[in-house]
Amino acid sequence: MTFSRRIFLPILVVAGMAAIAGCGSSTLSEDQLTELEKRAASLQVKVQEAGDKADACATDNKAKTEGAKGIGKCLGTALTTASTQIDDINDYVKELAGSASGDCKDKLNGLSDALGQTSGSLGDAAATANKGDLEGITEELQSVSTDQVDVTVAGREADKACGG
Repeated sequence: MTFSRRIFLPILVVAGMAAIAGCGSSTLSEDQLTELEKRAASLQVKVQEAGDKADACATDNKAKTEGAKGIGKCLGTALTTASTQIDDINDYVKELAGSASGDCKDKLNGLSDALGQTSGSLGDAAATANKGDLEGITEELQSVSTDQVDVTVAGREADKACGG
């Protein structure tokens, strides 16, 4: 079974970009928008790095020398790193929601919930990977794919509600 960053990185990049789309509105100060953009750019870089680590996890040589347990532990580390990066973006979205009001605040909170769910799903996938359950990882990543849709929808709703 081959795993690569293509399995989960697009999900995370979309999550980060949805956070920007959801918050890139006239209700945010220029400083808030700039900070969010910086965090999303950092997320992309760190997710790329996690993906590179994931690519290195599933080599034929690693499979021969370390087996499913070794590959799983390696993937678990990469997934945990990605989850942590989503948490970082989510923390800032929560800060923005704290200074917003009305429907904008509600929709930013919805985006935060969706990002939190994505992070949780990645954490579940990491736990499954760490057990060496490579088939189980596929199921967990399906959950992350569902979360991607939720994040995108929540980001669009926040964008509309916040005047974007």
